[in-house]
Amino acid sequence: MILPMRVTIICIMMKNKTAAAYAGMVIYAVIVGFSFLVIKNSGASSSPVQMMFFRFAAAFIPYIILLCTGVLKVSLKSMKRSSLLLTALTYVGFLGFQAFGMVYTTSIVSGILFAMVPVFARIIGGILLKEKTSAVQNIFMAVSVCSVIAMFALGSADSLVGIDVRGFLLLLASSLCCAASNVLMRYVKADFAPLQIGFFSASTGLIVFTAAAVVANTVNGSWSTFFAPLSDGGYLLYILYLGILCTIVTVNILSFSLKYLPAVNATIWGNLSTAISVVAGALILGEPLMPYQIVCAVLIIIGVLGISFSGANPARKRNI
Repeated sequence: MILPMRVTIICIMMKNKTAAAYAGMVIYAVIVGFSFLVIKNSGASSSPVQMMFFRFAAAFIPYIILLCTGVLKVSLKSMKRSSLLLTALTYVGFLGFQAFGMVYTTSIVSGILFAMVPVFARIIGGILLKEKTSAVQNIFMAVSVCSVIAMFALGSADSLVGIDVRGFLLLLASSLCCAASNVLMRYVKADFAPLQIGFFSASTGLIVFTAAAVVANTVNGSWSTFFAPLSDGGYLLYILYLGILCTIVTVNILSFSLKYLPAVNATIWGNLSTAISVVAGALILGEPLMPYQIVCAVLIIIGVLGISFSGANPARKRNI
């Protein structure tokens, strides 16, 4: 984490916004890459509704502090209220559909569908923002996406047999929401600051999953055990990681980076998180690092850098 942070600071000092945006996406990829390990270790301790409620609660509290101290100022402009709400809802949908989808299927299916987010962002960005990618960028995107798919498929081909349709559809919806939220963050960039976008995303998530928790626990009569997972110090740390780093920090990084980068250029860095999660699993959890994983990780990096440093046509904004 030290090196990416230094790169970001240097870029900001140089007032090179594009370079700072790319440096921010490196930090984003590192945080998301380690989040896979966090979710893997914490998922069995609570239900998806519990985890998502605690996650957004952990993200919401710091924003309240920023509001009270005057660091964050809420400003709703009437022309973009619907776009901001749609941005927040698609981001919450991305996380929510992912959490529930993982109940019915494996992380392998999740990883494969998550790899498709840049493709979806390319399509949605082309429709809403008129963003276009060059032939060279499309080739590099194919290299990165196919490498992620190959890494997961080769890791456990048996897990791709008999896929649960419910899990597949939920994770597909998650990937579509992720792509849509990234494009919409770029759409509203001129009207709302990154902190404002993050605040409304966290607020929307907390409202949605508070309602979900009330319904679920009232029906099941499980209020007495709803907060029990928080008594586990390890679980509490996982929730703080997911709430603060994976929600507050990543949303603000995305919002900032999407001010200066086309949606595909920013979104493709999510694929790098897959390579990071594999290496982190090998170093931290002692998982085996296979030759094909190394090859795929290198190809993922080549694809990400190829899109980032090859030219793209400027975007023209459309009203939605």
